[in-house]
Amino acid sequence: LEPSGSGYSATFERFVSGKPLPVTDLVIGDDGAMYFTIGGRRTQSGLYRVTHDGSATLSSGSERAADVNGHAAARALRHRLESLHREDSSAVDVAWPHLGSPDRLIRYAARIAIEYQDVSQWQSRALGESDDTAATNALLALVRHGDASLQAAVLERLNEFPLKSMTETQVLEALRVYSLAFIRMGKPDETTAGAVLSRLEPMFPSRSVPISRELCRLLVYLDSAKVVRESVRLIESSPTQEDRIHFAFVIRQARNGWNPALRRKYFGWINGVLGSYSGGASFRKYIDFIKQDAVAALSAQDLAALDEIINAPIPVSPPEAAAPRRYVHNWQMEDILPLLDQVSSNRSFERGKLAYRDTSCLQCHRFAGEGGNTGHDLTSASGRLSPRDLLESIILPSRVISDQYQDMRIVTKTQGVITGQIESETGDAITVRTHPLAEETIEISRGDIESIAPSKTSRMPTELLSTLEKEEVLDLMAYILSGGKRDDPAFRRQD
Repeated sequence: LEPSGSGYSATFERFVSGKPLPVTDLVIGDDGAMYFTIGGRRTQSGLYRVTHDGSATLSSGSERAADVNGHAAARALRHRLESLHREDSSAVDVAWPHLGSPDRLIRYAARIAIEYQDVSQWQSRALGESDDTAATNALLALVRHGDASLQAAVLERLNEFPLKSMTETQVLEALRVYSLAFIRMGKPDETTAGAVLSRLEPMFPSRSVPISRELCRLLVYLDSAKVVRESVRLIESSPTQEDRIHFAFVIRQARNGWNPALRRKYFGWINGVLGSYSGGASFRKYIDFIKQDAVAALSAQDLAALDEIINAPIPVSPPEAAAPRRYVHNWQMEDILPLLDQVSSNRSFERGKLAYRDTSCLQCHRFAGEGGNTGHDLTSASGRLSPRDLLESIILPSRVISDQYQDMRIVTKTQGVITGQIESETGDAITVRTHPLAEETIEISRGDIESIAPSKTSRMPTELLSTLEKEEVLDLMAYILSGGKRDDPAFRRQD
């Protein structure tokens, strides 16, 4: 930790590492040692104790006396302000001069001290404050604790801010006050909303991405006619996936500014993301929810006009299909366990990658940015699983089943027993996918269900290794434990 104003800034370094090291809990003991445990899901557990082996290096008295950048004085001021987080007749006069402090922690402590006091004591002072930073924080306090009748006065004062000449931090704080004034005090009348819109609309988009993000939210709320056009342009041009998704999410229910060309660009972009996405197991579903909301906001006329693109087939690129192989051997734990020490060196990256494809792992598991998403992402398997644990999860997949990927066994009155993953639920029915790669789902009426219980059988098939030679099994394990990295030590030749 390094002193920084009334608080601290920090850097970090790797302290303890291991493969695997699935930490499940950690505590600093009364003896000053660090204790942590590893394990989980029937993997090998362990308790570790970490102690300091050497002399401690402490700050000298002269260093503390130097008081780096007035740190001690700043902390003392912050503590003084925090002591006023209660009703106190002196709080407003003591805290007010610090609302414009360059130290964010002091600004915050001062504002909270003021918020503890009756609004009637300081609302006029908040509306009349001339310093931009102090005024922003005073107005924030006012919208948090004042009543809705103050909204017009707050917005009028905000509209006087010289936003173009303010710093990014100041602008973001001002935009936060605008947002909170709407959230806490309600939607303003048409004249007031128009005045805010005329102030903010010319600023969008901003060179600052954080400012553009906040402006987009506000402009959609204020029914801007410009925000959709500019947001679609940002969706097409923003350098990061996160920013593109943000703007697509915010405008999904915008009411003004759409035309047929913008609608087609918007839904075309969403279809493209659904077809070639890059993210975790929930990513595609999240994008699909954005699309559903956007479709729900369409008029019947727009829905008919856009039917072709909204319901266009999504061109999903399937994982590379497994090549046909001959049966070799039904490998069991006792066959491979004596060979596990060979997984860490002299392995073949190419053979491991080929085995990963040919055992169909790629169909269900995402790995190094590729593959399906109906099972665990295996890229970080080495951090969670030892070679023995990995082997057991492949050969005996039903021994430990993650609740995240566990099928349900549903006994019905008319359709027999149905086993699969519950995709969605309503008050009347549930939708089940009976196989991870099945395109069709089954809808089951709740009235037809006799019982539902977790299945004791994993959806992962057994005998996945039966078409591999012994050396290929070891190469496959090395490939998975490497995280798909060709330069992993397991692939270095050692004589």
